[in-house]
Amino acid sequence: MIFKAVNKLTTKSEKNFFIEQVQVYRRLVEVFCEKNGMKLKAEKNQKYEDELMNIGVINSGEDIDELKKILKEKYSKFEEAVNFVIENRGRIGSLVDKLYNSKRTELQKKSAEINKLHRKRTFVVTSNAKCGMMK
Repeated sequence: MIFKAVNKLTTKSEKNFFIEQVQVYRRLVEVFCEKNGMKLKAEKNQKYEDELMNIGVINSGEDIDELKKILKEKYSKFEEAVNFVIENRGRIGSLVDKLYNSKRTELQKKSAEINKLHRKRTFVVTSNAKCGMMK
């Protein structure tokens, strides 16, 4: 996972690292806007809370106050970036997907399934080859 939920952050170094991660997210969105001649402006979206949970920064809506407390003045810029992503998902595509815990979990499950199938095929091929050698 990329993000650790705010209610799980205990040390100062964890909190500082979390803030750096949030700044990376914000910067990715800023660069996208610069590159595409767009303004980074967005109103709060009703899906905002769900998006924060998908990213992995909160576990429930109750954690938003803790998020504000940790990010301080950076919170409004992060909120704006997240809402911008929600509103412009079609244009942004998968730009920030690698930062989302939910997307990473999905990719890890797919990768595990592929590896499992690959191991089965390798076993079958190896077994067949061994049987052929015995004849």
